[in-house]
Amino acid sequence: MRDIESETGSDMAVAPERALGLVDFPLCVHLVEDDSPGNSLAEIKAWAAGVPVPTYAIDDETAIKVINGTVDVVCEGRWKVVDSAK
Repeated sequence: MRDIESETGSDMAVAPERALGLVDFPLCVHLVEDDSPGNSLAEIKAWAAGVPVPTYAIDDETAIKVINGTVDVVCEGRWKVVDSAK
């Protein structure tokens, strides 16, 4: 198992273990405000900079539903799609 905290610009999104192999995008959970300890949006953007597909960042009040390839964000909290291609 890889330590994703130590990876920058990894191939996680194209590797077999991406998001447990259930979806075609990386998912960063436990998104926190930028001034809080944990997975801040700034940290997620830095990690996702080398990922070739959009990365979903979600907090603890958010879920993602994927049906037939269509992604639906179920949200009462904070979330963001980080696309390094843009």
